[in-house]
Amino acid sequence: MDVGKRLRFVIWGAGARSFLAVNVLGLENVEVFVDQNKTLQSSSYYGKRVISPECFFSEYSSYPVMITPEGYEQEIKEMMAKQGIFWGFLFEDEYLNMETAFLQMPLNQFTNSYSPEKIQSIFGINLMSLCLYSYLEQKGFSCEIIPSENDSEELKQYVKNVLGMNLSPESRIDNEKRQIHLARKPVSKKDDERIQTYEDCYFAPWNKELFYKSRLEKFRGIHQGKRGFIVGTGPSLKIQDLDILERNHEISFSMNSIYKAFPRTIWRPDYYMIADTNCTILNKKHILEMEAKYKFVADIAWTQEYEKHENIFQWHVIRGSEHICNRIPFPMPKFTDDFSKGSYAGMTVTYDGCLQLAAFMGFSEIYLIGMDCSNYGTATVHFSDDYEGDEKGSIPGYLQVEKIILAYQSARNYADSHGFKIFNATRGGKLEVFQRVDFDSLFG
Repeated sequence: MDVGKRLRFVIWGAGARSFLAVNVLGLENVEVFVDQNKTLQSSSYYGKRVISPECFFSEYSSYPVMITPEGYEQEIKEMMAKQGIFWGFLFEDEYLNMETAFLQMPLNQFTNSYSPEKIQSIFGINLMSLCLYSYLEQKGFSCEIIPSENDSEELKQYVKNVLGMNLSPESRIDNEKRQIHLARKPVSKKDDERIQTYEDCYFAPWNKELFYKSRLEKFRGIHQGKRGFIVGTGPSLKIQDLDILERNHEISFSMNSIYKAFPRTIWRPDYYMIADTNCTILNKKHILEMEAKYKFVADIAWTQEYEKHENIFQWHVIRGSEHICNRIPFPMPKFTDDFSKGSYAGMTVTYDGCLQLAAFMGFSEIYLIGMDCSNYGTATVHFSDDYEGDEKGSIPGYLQVEKIILAYQSARNYADSHGFKIFNATRGGKLEVFQRVDFDSLFG
């Protein structure tokens, strides 16, 4: 993300979520990390200093803060408020919208169409609005922030007096003079009355037309009426099963760190997919070098390095706050009708990528192998003992299994209503959403 030099951030926490926070804020824009773990204090994280809360309050309290520790966010925010600091923003409230705005959205496509005579007005005070303000200001636009009715007086004064950003003084906004962007959803009738016509950055992830990828059209219906195999990386996966797929010239998909199996088999997937940001960065070298006919990287993890390779394709992942927050009951994710415009997230790349791409390609039968869905939160999660933690932290233990099962149920429902079948040919495991078939019986 390219933001103004004067806007710097503090990230509270030096763990897995902090990695994601760095990804959207930009490491160059992070001043320090704060962590209550004394063993981390006075060390560095991504080359940045890790300080104590006491040091933060005495030296860095004027910086906007993203609070990341899961389960402790509200507690930290309240502790900051007691010290008179009201510009601590929760990861759960901020991350997904910022991810869309600064990693997925083609911002240059928007800014090229903006009139330089109009003020770029951003509704709501949060990290996204501060970053968007800085980004647009750097592009040479005049900017202002329109506070929401729920934004506190302390927060407004902080933005105006400490960050030096313009606040809209008007009670009713003149749309003729302004290009209005939402950085958050309007929370009241008063907010709705103030802003009439706006560019909806807040809801942009669901605007599938915005993320249409014409390069993906070559895969539409390419395997109509055929069968394909999606190879998971669970502990049930056997190398000899990969050899069977190779001998029978079966079309196959796989994911993440499947390359760990390559030294032991001549099988290679036709289609390789990866969506998790952390996992993608850790595996980047392998993704670029690995043998696979086509590779797909989700736009939440896409970098310019992939653009140089004709066999690497970007696709859009549509995510909602339910995939970060532990909402109960969990909502069932949708299943895309057009992969070229995006797929819906379901907590696993099997759902986000493989199943929705396979449906787009027109398979009549899809078989899953290595999908155990039973070992999250244990030491044995994958088929190989030398996984080296490449996907560590991608799924926070077994707490996400309920969401994964819901996603598979969504896939089953879609398949049943669209004339194709998904079977589970995994050797064991606990995935019972799909009809079970014996893997060996598929090959005579």
